[in-house]
Amino acid sequence: MIIKIHRPTANVGRALHYNYLKVEKEKAEVFMSESIQSMGDVKEKNCMGAFAPLLRANIRTELPVFHCSVNPDMDDSLTDTQLREIVRNFMEEMGYGKQPYVVFRHNDIGRMHLHIVSLRVNADGHKIDDSFERRRARKFTESIEEKYSLVRSRGRNRDIGGSDGFVHSPSDVRAMIRDLALKASGYEFSSMSQYGMVLSSLGIRLIGTSDDKGLFYQGIDPVGEPCTPPIAGSDLGCPTMEELRRLMRRDKNFGKKNRMRNIIAPCMLKAGSFLHFGRMLKKNGIDVVYNTNTDGRIYGVSFIDHTTRCAVSGSELGKGMSANAFDRLRLGRWTEKEDTGYNEGVAPVARNKPVPALEMFDIAGLFSGIRMVPLTAEDEYWESVKAMKGKRKKRKRHL
Repeated sequence: MIIKIHRPTANVGRALHYNYLKVEKEKAEVFMSESIQSMGDVKEKNCMGAFAPLLRANIRTELPVFHCSVNPDMDDSLTDTQLREIVRNFMEEMGYGKQPYVVFRHNDIGRMHLHIVSLRVNADGHKIDDSFERRRARKFTESIEEKYSLVRSRGRNRDIGGSDGFVHSPSDVRAMIRDLALKASGYEFSSMSQYGMVLSSLGIRLIGTSDDKGLFYQGIDPVGEPCTPPIAGSDLGCPTMEELRRLMRRDKNFGKKNRMRNIIAPCMLKAGSFLHFGRMLKKNGIDVVYNTNTDGRIYGVSFIDHTTRCAVSGSELGKGMSANAFDRLRLGRWTEKEDTGYNEGVAPVARNKPVPALEMFDIAGLFSGIRMVPLTAEDEYWESVKAMKGKRKKRKRHL
């Protein structure tokens, strides 16, 4: 069993609407609820009525929505009674036992899973303690697996998005784009460019409008060509620009960046070409993205870690992994030595032959012709503050 806690958001109506849309399409059902009054079936308005007093009492919590999914393994055999007991114990363990919450059972991705929607604010308007909540959820999961003899999730692939990327399906395109967009918003990123790169690695193109009407999402095929019409993010229930900006300002976890450094550094030493380097990283769950000009010069490099869900630029990891370092490799060792594949079945690249953008995992080209939403004055201020922190203060000479 895997319990995934989604990033906090500001709009509980969006989380409810996402689940009730699936109920309307008969791809989900209301499984259970707590402290929500209703005559018969629990409707969306009943949930909002239960959440409204807590939202009014909220003092200062900007992202009050608690949203998580409970994912039993397909080989697990649990009755409805056992599932309800697991949900109640989990919410009690996490500190949400006295909160109103609603649970939806989904069957839209080939396996049953539950979505829980609640609030992180109690009746007094204070935020419920969320310290180490993912660690606590992991501990709870291990105890449940032992109690009910479930399939162990530790050591297994924890990517529970239902798909590694966009797969065109005429019957459910909108749902797939929405799920992948929500998945991408759960990554750590510091710019709209990095958010767009995460989306592209999942097979979704991000489009910003020139009149600032919001963001549009479009499915793309494996070679980067659009295969669906653009769909407005507001129609899909995806995060708004304001919510994405809040996520962008968060400092990235040091442990996640350290993990990437420990993987990337040895791969740079062992690889003989861009293609081989990219495949070595891919085996460790990391995608690399190069920004190149018309002359082939690399002026930007980013890494997307799908295991820890974090996107960083090479310069964030250090000078040795910056764009200049990879451009030096392009001009030096990685072009003078032909790629032998190192027993990994990698097709050889001819000496001094430019590596095609797609083989270099350069998905930045997908943004050509797209105008991203410009930074506001506030965003520009924070960008300048960030830049100033990286500059060393000059010592003044005292005469």
